Amino acid sequence: MWKKILLGSSTFLLLRLLLSVILLLTITTRAYGAEEKKSAGGSDKKEKIEATISVNERANLVVSSCRQCHALEATEEQKTNPDAGPTLFGIVGRPIAQAGGYNYSEDLKTLGTLEPTWTEDLLMAYLYNPKVMLRTRLNNKKARGKMGFKLNRIIDRQAILKLLKTLQRPEE
Repeated sequence: MWKKILLGSSTFLLLRLLLSVILLLTITTRAYGAEEKKSAGGSDKKEKIEATISVNERANLVVSSCRQCHALEATEEQKTNPDAGPTLFGIVGRPIAQAGGYNYSEDLKTLGTLEPTWTEDLLMAYLYNPKVMLRTRLNNKKARGKMGFKLNRIIDRQAILKLLKTLQRPEE
């Protein structure tokens, strides 16, 4: 008689449903937690490997992205890509928006009237986020340049800056 009451009762069905949901949530939470630990462990390994890469190796890895649009050699010629940027050779200390053979955005030209040359600080800010740097420096919410590439990690920006400082004509 008790079996009939328990098995047929709506309370019992509700109780079974509730226990099933709790069991499902427990299994899902444990699986998700294990997956998080697994991915976090992989991230630690990646960071340890990246920490062993020298600054020069890091710069060489990151500069491959720069080379898609920019030349690194002392040349006035632009790459065949019409969206290509100016050469990065000698950019540290070079007047802003003044390299020949490139049509700079009006906002970058305006920055060139306010800031005389590319300093290390300006380059670090520009590499982090070109649009935000221009908007901040020009105090213009609509300012933007043509470069959309960003380097979020400071270690990558430092490595690129170190490389860019080597791309200079020898002092005579």
